[in-house]
Amino acid sequence: MFATDLDQDLWLGLTVATLAQQLDLKDADYLAKRAGRTPSSPGAQFIAAAALDHGPVSGYRGRTVRHAADLDAAAPCEQTPEREALRVALINAGAIDAAYG
Repeated sequence: MFATDLDQDLWLGLTVATLAQQLDLKDADYLAKRAGRTPSSPGAQFIAAAALDHGPVSGYRGRTVRHAADLDAAAPCEQTPEREALRVALINAGAIDAAYG
């Protein structure tokens, strides 16, 4: 998932496919941050929601929430299933203001 040399579209596709098969994440902060490069992408919204939903059991890391909230704020206003999943993940992470911002 850290394939820094991959172009963004390829990284999004591979990361979405990986997250669909694997439930545990090792670096949710990085995933949310990189997904934030393309906030209008449904794949990026899916990745950010997954980063929040599969965060550490001991609680959410502030950077992950901040990256996901920034992505949500920069995304187009259209409602998609991925955008709704991101909104719900933000609410579950305690970022209610960001989810309804």
